[in-house]
Amino acid sequence: MSNGKERIFTSTKSPIEGPAPLRGGIPLCWPIFGPADEKDETYGKLAPHGLARVNTWSYVADESGDSKDAVRAVFSLKPTPSITAIYKPDFHLLLTVALSPSSLTLTLKTTSPSSADFSSRLRFQAVYHTYFRLPSTVVPSQCTVTPVKGLKADDRVAGISAFTVEENEVKVDGPEGEINMLYYSAPDVMKVDYNGEGAANVVKQGMADAVLWCCGGPKGKTIPDLEEGGASRYVCLESGQIGDFVELKAGESWEGSVTLSFDD
Repeated sequence: MSNGKERIFTSTKSPIEGPAPLRGGIPLCWPIFGPADEKDETYGKLAPHGLARVNTWSYVADESGDSKDAVRAVFSLKPTPSITAIYKPDFHLLLTVALSPSSLTLTLKTTSPSSADFSSRLRFQAVYHTYFRLPSTVVPSQCTVTPVKGLKADDRVAGISAFTVEENEVKVDGPEGEINMLYYSAPDVMKVDYNGEGAANVVKQGMADAVLWCCGGPKGKTIPDLEEGGASRYVCLESGQIGDFVELKAGESWEGSVTLSFDD
């Protein structure tokens, strides 16, 4: 919440105690985005969008705290017996959440421990699957996202790959309200305009790509943990590393962050 307004959508039908992932919020998709091929030796046993959003993270008190400009909380995730049963590579994730009066910044640091197998590399995708809550008088089809002109994109609803976007803005709409666009090498600064009733500003660092997604009303009715009418209350503009996997040797680290702010 900022300026007295809820900014992030979370379905009221989504349980928060687990083990199912939360429907809404800002789920962290890692080490895979979307469903994996079941025959894949590394990712095949993982649920869609990977393991980070369905496991319990540890709070790192020594690295958390308040400053003059923000409140910061740091969380850690390492392999557990239940994780290694379905995902073998060694890893260490640190997620830093920094909240200031005007913005929210999430920073993911992924490390391949120095003790990891030197003969292999830690390969992963990483995506912040952000659900933006729309103003009560606005629906997704009234929203636009900019800038997208000249980007290479996949339209995953129409099944069209690697086309070049000609317009500078895209309307958040598609067949029966569904849209699922992957933009490669997207700008680091993008905006979701709420039909003149405010906007969400998204600034990413260290991550190449972006996804624009909304399930649409008919498909929304088939999602068990999405509240009634929920498909008309959010737009997802997701920052991530999708097209090219990150590859880390033992001892190497990678960081990717996103900062969200809002215009009223």
